Amino acid sequence: DRLRPMFLELTVAKAREGFDVVYTNVQTFGPGATGCTQLAPPPWTIDRFRAGPPCWITTLFRRPLWARIGGFDSGQLYYDWAFWYECFKAGARVAFIAEALWEYREPAAMGSAGIDRAEALRRLYGKYPELRNGEAVA
Repeated sequence: DRLRPMFLELTVAKAREGFDVVYTNVQTFGPGATGCTQLAPPPWTIDRFRAGPPCWITTLFRRPLWARIGGFDSGQLYYDWAFWYECFKAGARVAFIAEALWEYREPAAMGSAGIDRAEALRRLYGKYPELRNGEAVA
């Protein structure tokens, strides 16, 4: 990942307005690049989480929120999805900047492609059954 020059300045300024989590759009690059990924702005809802994590891992969040939640759950293969859901449940104040302020190298085969999706969802739904949206998991 690469942060664009204004990433820290803009996300920290937004966090200083009282937000716990600040995320932005992302520009992909590399052999498998698809261009700019447009993420949806808040509010975060349970339905958004059922469709997947509302933001990517390169997101600014406050350390006290991370500590209150207990950090990342190493038992989850989709640890970022679980973390953002814990932020949602904790009532985190979320802001969105509709600019691509960071870049993600998207290789032909993404690292997450190596994750066993069925196992990842089994673990996620085992801990958060309310996220299950009628999707069958082996």
